[in-house]
Amino acid sequence: MSIIITDLCKTYDDNEVLKNVNITLKDNSIYCLMGASGIGKTTLLRILMGLEHADSGSISGIDIKSISCMFQEDRLIPDLSAIDNFKIVLRGKTIEKKSVIICYQFFQMIVLICL
Repeated sequence: MSIIITDLCKTYDDNEVLKNVNITLKDNSIYCLMGASGIGKTTLLRILMGLEHADSGSISGIDIKSISCMFQEDRLIPDLSAIDNFKIVLRGKTIEKKSVIICYQFFQMIVLICL
């Protein structure tokens, strides 16, 4: 089942962070959310996780209980590798081996870019 985001809007005071966002995320696909600071990436993810409410619009095809996230800030355990931090987030979830391999390859690519 796809996740369908329709006309999603969110403002903070006078700052319109999300304006009529329309996205369809197909099942069994991997997506990367990138953009400049302050354009609403974290806000969108927080809305998808149920940590924040949109001002208007709708989201269908998502079970909030099935979402996990790993924040990039100082919430990581510094003595663990990126993969081990990732495993903590996934603990207790059923994950296909293919997805784990793709995530591992992604982490390897990020390490190479940072060198």
